[in-house]
Amino acid sequence: MASYEPLAPSRASAATAARLGWPSRRAWLAWLRTWATTCADYYRAAALYEQLSALSDAELARHGLCRENLARDICAGCDRTLHRRSA
Repeated sequence: MASYEPLAPSRASAATAARLGWPSRRAWLAWLRTWATTCADYYRAAALYEQLSALSDAELARHGLCRENLARDICAGCDRTLHRRSA
């Protein structure tokens, strides 16, 4: 009859992961949180672009926007990581 090790991580497996250069659980969760935030930011930017692209050039100009730079301006305004770096 075969015996099996429990699937719970041990100190040895954490040391092996560190030796192999794998990210820690904390680093992985931080990356996942950043990825989810970025997805939410760009989803919001896409919805805003859809609304603003329907406006005329004169209406965009009243808001201080131009059609040529609309996508870039919206993405820059919705990107929270960009605002964190500059602050």
